[in-house]
Amino acid sequence: MSDSTPPPRAITPPPAKRLKLDLDPVTPVTVDVAVAATTEAVPQTETISQVELEHAVGITEYIDAEIRGWSGILKQRYTDFLVNEIDEEGNVVHLTKLTVDGQPAGNEKPRLAPAAPPAPHIPEPTSTAAIAAASKAAKAAEAAAFELSADDFTALSSLITPEIASSCVTLYRAILSAPTPVELPTTTLTTPAIAAKDARSTLHALVRRLFSSKLETTTLTGDNENQITIKPSTASSRNPRQHRGNRGGARQKAPATKAADRGGDFCHFLLYKENKDTMHAVKIVQKLLGLRNGAQGQIGFAGTKDKRAVTVQRCSVYRVDAARLARLNREGAGALHAGTRVGNFEYKTHGLELGDLGGNEFVITLRECAVAAGETRPLKEVVEEVVDRVRKGGFVNYFGLQRFGSYSVGTWEVGVKLLSGDWHGAVGQILHYDAALLPSPDSPESSSENTNNNRDDISRATAIAAFNSKDYAKAANLIPYKYSAESAILHYFAAKPASTDYCAALGTIPRALKTMYVHALQSYVWNHVASARVRMGMQVLPGDLVLIPQDGDAPAPTTEGTPDEMEVDQNGEVVVHAPTATGRNGRRAGTFQRARALSATEASSGQWSIRDIVLPTPGWDVLYPQNELLEVYKSVMAPHGLDPLQMKRGVKEFSLPGSYRCVVASFLGDRCEVEVKGCRGLEQVVATDLEVLMAKEKGEQKGDTTATTTTTAGDGEEKTAVVLKLCLGTSTYATMALREFMREGIRAYKPEFGR
Repeated sequence: MSDSTPPPRAITPPPAKRLKLDLDPVTPVTVDVAVAATTEAVPQTETISQVELEHAVGITEYIDAEIRGWSGILKQRYTDFLVNEIDEEGNVVHLTKLTVDGQPAGNEKPRLAPAAPPAPHIPEPTSTAAIAAASKAAKAAEAAAFELSADDFTALSSLITPEIASSCVTLYRAILSAPTPVELPTTTLTTPAIAAKDARSTLHALVRRLFSSKLETTTLTGDNENQITIKPSTASSRNPRQHRGNRGGARQKAPATKAADRGGDFCHFLLYKENKDTMHAVKIVQKLLGLRNGAQGQIGFAGTKDKRAVTVQRCSVYRVDAARLARLNREGAGALHAGTRVGNFEYKTHGLELGDLGGNEFVITLRECAVAAGETRPLKEVVEEVVDRVRKGGFVNYFGLQRFGSYSVGTWEVGVKLLSGDWHGAVGQILHYDAALLPSPDSPESSSENTNNNRDDISRATAIAAFNSKDYAKAANLIPYKYSAESAILHYFAAKPASTDYCAALGTIPRALKTMYVHALQSYVWNHVASARVRMGMQVLPGDLVLIPQDGDAPAPTTEGTPDEMEVDQNGEVVVHAPTATGRNGRRAGTFQRARALSATEASSGQWSIRDIVLPTPGWDVLYPQNELLEVYKSVMAPHGLDPLQMKRGVKEFSLPGSYRCVVASFLGDRCEVEVKGCRGLEQVVATDLEVLMAKEKGEQKGDTTATTTTTAGDGEEKTAVVLKLCLGTSTYATMALREFMREGIRAYKPEFGR
């Protein structure tokens, strides 16, 4: 290292955690909490309670202040938390079939059929000319069948005239029927000048959606200012076979008619997983299928699901046979591990993207439940009354704790440093660690699996400590791969030990992960403002915001990328944001919703309720409430040197437009059910989809897939469990619904508190 270049400043941990408890967003206070010990050599000290963690990120209020709730243990088993995705039509998806065309299911090994005499071989025409003719015919049929719906044609015509709209359809048909990529049409259409920026933006998004991104639009400047050209997209000239997951072979030579015959190029399936995060399970399936990392080789999914849970979600993959997927369920090499299955296969013309879902159904088992202190009524009566009240009144639509990371320095605090341009401070926040996690020199066994801490967390702390000691190579070797941000930074300094360019170090972090930090800051501010709004009462107030009908929307900036580039949280889960607009069937339309403030007359008219009121996350393209809540935004952000009215940044990925979120969350279709029942020990209370399916195939159980059962015997004294079934929309946190039900009665299962 050169003497003239100062080394990177060591990022040392503080002697104690400082937990910021912004109980009142205007007057934040701090409370020192000693670092919790993690080895037998260091005495255990005070830990941070769930309530303190919630208060630190603005989660302080309840809709119904009269509810006293009850207590119970959450997620004692991962089977106590069942999540099934809800599709865009409002249907809860369940795993009901693992096979295709009679193939063996589950762990059953394939059965060999008795040998039969070979049938006479009749060769099929496989000449190049025959295949080309079949391909040409299929493309011509697809092109001829394409039509815009009346509503879509009207929407397009209103922006660019009916004649040009018809020409767009003709051009798109020509693209679909082009025999080869090099024979695509070269037609360019030009619209009249469109003065309104919102109208131009709407047209760009509409053409992309209606014509599957095969037509591209460009706004002209100069003499032709505000005119828009429409022509075949350069992306449409790519050969889709270049992006296929299969590596050559006969599968690539299938006639083009096959996809049309079976319903489409994308195989949709359900992914069932136990105690695994979504990205991990998806990458396992992708690896077993031998798919490449190109855009066409990726497995698409609508949303991520909890790790410590049993979940069922929809996925899609491009040009992979269902039979090939189904074979992953069998025993032997190349098969899925226990606790992961794929099933319910069907072919469609489109793949799944983040946000293509209606919500999730949660079936949550709470164990060892009891009424609150001083309550004399039976638990069943208390629970049923509370559930009914919350079903009618809703709950505060807070961003849950998982949004803010699992360490003493929250992800939102990193976001503050990034928005402030404090690159060294951001690195310091990311590399913060708990010194108590470091193994004691006198007790090396303290880092073994017998401790209460995750081995990866111990390795993370050890790696950062090595970095602080300027042993950059050791730090890079020790950091577990799962810590993407920390790994990127440590490997940067291992490669450039003389560098002090912290901005460059941050630049090595995946873009989506960096934006996650600033999104966490938006969520932090939103939570505090939502708490202030709830304290103002449940009546509609002048200056409150309501959404404008979607017709006035302007397209939102979009973020595209493969799953490796998507925005993920600190634990590697993909972040799916609250949808800002929906199209037909509830599908996200790729546009921002706009909002407006209510006048005093409108607020008192009774036309709107508290469930219609929205609040923006801080951004440069949102309207803030036209009442005292604007001052709350300012007071929450000012201590961090930020201004809600100045959210544009020179770094594009940190310049966020913002979005709107309802203050009060409701249950989809008012679907919120509860059952109180007895169980012994760790007896399983609700059957998983796979257990129901296996039992049905064995003839042991006949009934629907939602039936509850006790599949695992339990010992000991019978205790009371409460089973809740909740249907929630996207980006609505089940933990926040539980908080409204139970107040401070949620007792997390202790082994989950290793961090």
